[in-house]
Amino acid sequence: MFSRKILIVIIIVCCSMNLFAQDDPKIAFAYGIEMNGYSMDGQAYGMVMGFDFDLPWRFAGGINLTASTDYSNSVLEPSVFFRFYVFNENRGLFAQADLGFALMSDFNNVLISNDNKNITTIFLIGLRAGYRFPFGRMCYAEPYVRAGYPFFTGAGFILGYRR
Repeated sequence: MFSRKILIVIIIVCCSMNLFAQDDPKIAFAYGIEMNGYSMDGQAYGMVMGFDFDLPWRFAGGINLTASTDYSNSVLEPSVFFRFYVFNENRGLFAQADLGFALMSDFNNVLISNDNKNITTIFLIGLRAGYRFPFGRMCYAEPYVRAGYPFFTGAGFILGYRR
């Protein structure tokens, strides 16, 4: 049920990309990797996917979806974000606020018992800082660090395409 809602949101965002796109790239799609800490026991590793929309001046907003696991627990983080580019529009140093929720699961129990009661939903809030390196007119690379709740810290690297 929940996965259908996320799929519907992703389809709507993908279909609306052509509506917002003009001669100057306004929408970006990114995919990357991340290492984060959901416990003091160790690090979790995962993937990041996101869409962002250029807003007036040096602002952007968008959607992130992060999935990570430490092989005993798994976490899915759908979130929305609001970003401010410090020096230049759509490139360079940025600060970002994330708001969403984390679906945390004891991976082993879900596989063995097929019991969805082991999934916990927790409110997510975080701050992110990074740098967008554009290369060419349409592509970019973006290393970042983040901190917040329910995770402690995170760091990642994203490759993206602007349309």
